[in-house]
Amino acid sequence: MRSGNPPGSLKVIPPMVKINRVYTRTGEDGRTVLGDGARLPKFHIRVAATGSVDEANAFIGWATCHASESVRAILLRIQNDLFDVGADLCRPERSGLKVEPLRLDEAQVAWIETMIDEHNKTLAPLASFVLPGGSEASALLHIARTAVRRAEREITELAFQEPITSAVIRYMNRLSDCFSFLPGSRTRRVRETFCGILEVIATQYPHQQDDVMSDRMQPERQVEPDGAAVDVFALPTDEASLEALLRELFAEHWQEITFGPLIQGAAWEMRAARAPDVIGMMDGYLTIGFGGPHFHICIGEHRGTELSPVSPALAHHRRTSRAELYRRISHDGTPVSWGLRLFNGKGEQQITVLLPNPFLDRDDKVLRTPEWSRLALWDQLRAQWLDLGEPDPFDRSGKGFRHD
Repeated sequence: MRSGNPPGSLKVIPPMVKINRVYTRTGEDGRTVLGDGARLPKFHIRVAATGSVDEANAFIGWATCHASESVRAILLRIQNDLFDVGADLCRPERSGLKVEPLRLDEAQVAWIETMIDEHNKTLAPLASFVLPGGSEASALLHIARTAVRRAEREITELAFQEPITSAVIRYMNRLSDCFSFLPGSRTRRVRETFCGILEVIATQYPHQQDDVMSDRMQPERQVEPDGAAVDVFALPTDEASLEALLRELFAEHWQEITFGPLIQGAAWEMRAARAPDVIGMMDGYLTIGFGGPHFHICIGEHRGTELSPVSPALAHHRRTSRAELYRRISHDGTPVSWGLRLFNGKGEQQITVLLPNPFLDRDDKVLRTPEWSRLALWDQLRAQWLDLGEPDPFDRSGKGFRHD
């Protein structure tokens, strides 16, 4: 497929290669054949650059196996573009050609720049270098980023020796920038930045590391309209992170959670009767369905349809702008409930997901003694999304459930 078209409209063209034999014996002299028939040594910088592009594409393909659907769609588009980069590199620019070979075009550079700009709007500015890692998809994209950087260096070296398509250099430069935020499929920039800061502190100021960790463990204490205190742990609001979080909660923990908006004057506390059979994204909305009953929630870029476009102001209103893990504090000063909340661009609640409560059984009957094992999902989310690996003793300080 040729990918220099708008997203979602990849143009299918006839096959450009036909491979009948796995080996040809033509490369045994240490040279390889380019697309125009020229033979170059395999250590030539043009061949090395093409190989680095292929290596990056392979790591991106691996990452698609672990990425969310929205990120996977971007990666597949990039993989197609990288085939175009390789096709461009294997056909050196020559004058007098009867047929112009496939070249990377400016539309492909414009697409990746627009995509970066749109996704970067949802991320806070970087305050430090980022440590590679966080999740398998994130780590693989960091490896792909380094392969892309190497390919860019090799392509630049080639450009100082021979003419090449200028769009190729710009695309590869933007692509490495793209991978600086795409690991947000499961690993958030704020999380990675914090890890980088800790690494510096641990190396240069080891006596201050415990102080930093102690500060990080402290949530923001807020007061609700009814006067109750709530500890809030902020979460990222980019589409990839929210989709991954909600997918995991509803696909893997649907039997444990209660969900619905909790607003002044009304509370929906619903449970799924079965595992979801539909989880998908369309126009920024995540849909989760349970064999008929379903809900939609706007967590990503939302534009409407061609006939009914949505204004930027309305799209901002509808889309999640705040996400948080929270624990509600009883008047005796101890936690009494735990959950996840999402709010739209005007601060209106979209959904609350109530997590298993150690003071209540699965039927919401009050337990005589707390079952702290029911905090396992809360502990898991804290470790996964906040890098708070150890359970917080404060969560287990309460004596029982009460409505204050």
